[in-house]
Amino acid sequence: MTRPRKSFSSAASQIDVPALEGVVSQSAQRVEFPPNASTVRSFDFTPWLAIGMDDIVRPCIDAVVRMVGARHRRVSTIVSNCRGGLRYLFDYFAAHDIKQLSQIDQHVIEGFIGWLRLSGVAYGTQLARYKHAKAMLVDLVVHDVLSSDVVVFPSNPFPQAERRTKGAAPLGWSERKRFVEALKRDLIAIAKDQFEGTDSAALVILMLAVALRTGINTHPLLELRIDCLQPHPLLKKQLLLQYVKYRAATDGQTIVRAPRSDVEEARTGMDVAAIIQLVLRRTAPLRSEADNATRDLLWLYVRSDQPGGRAMTTVSPNILADNIQKFVDRHQLVDDKGERLVMNVSRLRKTLANRLWRLSGGDLRAVARAMNHLPAVSEAHYLLPTPEAERNHKLMGEALVAGWRTYRPSDPAAQAAENTPVGRCGDPVNGEHAPRTGEACMDFMSCFTCRSFILVEDERDLHRLFSFYGFLERERANASSEDWRAQHAAILKLIDEVTGKQFDAGLVAAARSKALESPIKFWRDPIIREAAAHGTT
Repeated sequence: MTRPRKSFSSAASQIDVPALEGVVSQSAQRVEFPPNASTVRSFDFTPWLAIGMDDIVRPCIDAVVRMVGARHRRVSTIVSNCRGGLRYLFDYFAAHDIKQLSQIDQHVIEGFIGWLRLSGVAYGTQLARYKHAKAMLVDLVVHDVLSSDVVVFPSNPFPQAERRTKGAAPLGWSERKRFVEALKRDLIAIAKDQFEGTDSAALVILMLAVALRTGINTHPLLELRIDCLQPHPLLKKQLLLQYVKYRAATDGQTIVRAPRSDVEEARTGMDVAAIIQLVLRRTAPLRSEADNATRDLLWLYVRSDQPGGRAMTTVSPNILADNIQKFVDRHQLVDDKGERLVMNVSRLRKTLANRLWRLSGGDLRAVARAMNHLPAVSEAHYLLPTPEAERNHKLMGEALVAGWRTYRPSDPAAQAAENTPVGRCGDPVNGEHAPRTGEACMDFMSCFTCRSFILVEDERDLHRLFSFYGFLERERANASSEDWRAQHAAILKLIDEVTGKQFDAGLVAAARSKALESPIKFWRDPIIREAAAHGTT
């Protein structure tokens, strides 16, 4: 069945373009950007205008000006659209003698995708360049500069991009502990005016503390304003940390505790409100010298390396990344493998999400609410098992092997245990992972890390076990995350090791065959399978 093409008409009706003077220079060949989170302040279209591509380039200039004026996207994002997408699209057009808008159609877009694939850059970079270029073309379609009947974008031009481009992983428990200890030392030094680094380095440390506590993304963090803390409308002792989420076209809010004494809090607890109030005090004397574009931004400092002396500016992504690396080097932070710690704001966000996951007892919706995104986003991109969790899982499994060896059908403990869809359980109501509400535990994905789990050398028990084994194999193939697939593989390996070493080979082979041909109903029922996959059985 042919998939319907996306309609951009509704997006066009929502765009309100205010007058924006001084964005384009008099020559109309260079777009001047207002101050933004990037260090780029202009984009020059001259190289492509000089080779006769005016019919394509002029509408794109208008589109860039329109985007900046509409303020529906971050200026830094529009900069990336130009530098990370439009320039490569123009280069492709120039190389293939495409100089008229009327030449742009579905075949041209597919050719551009093929050209990117042959460019030799990383797969993720190819995808990023395509997305930035597509954003500009979509704007032209929205405003009827290009026809949506002719310009058709492939539904998935870079398949399996998420699997081939691995994002930042959450910090392990010991990694987070070392990071927090180092951060606290610098925070105390800043609060006592004893920090020996630059102003930008001090601000970055304060930013890391805010990111650690709130999980806020990089760009919203960089763009916090001086009025970002607002009283909570209902809770007197709480404040709201407000920021803009451009991608979701909405405002983000995080509840933070109001400090009792901002000076003392900054030196001890370092709550978010105390940190922001400390920043406001440090930067207040600078605001009278700053221009209108930066005066109300939170992370303001004096840049002394500018020609002509002092200049007010704010922390940029490059400054943030550079000072994070200096922080890691200064404290000699290492990961759990003993290698230099790779740190960025994204890792702190994922660390917080996984911490909330553990503290909430695996409540996916609670994590999504706290992180200001959808539950599906949490599951697919944030809730990844840390290396430490994987080690703990392995060690617990190894410890349980010794317990499983002693159980035979004649053992009193095995006879007293209750049957489960996985094996047997010594205490399904009050066991290690049981809810302890009077109801039997249904968390079968955790049986192999539970001390109440019993595995017996019995045909019926092994039939249930290998029925579960077959479910895991099928679920592993459909899992959305490489890390979850690895976790399933670890359980499968553990089952193979235990049954292969401890039980009769013929009995095991018969149970495997029977489970493959006719698994127990619990693990072949699609409703049960769906519930188990999401931890709701």
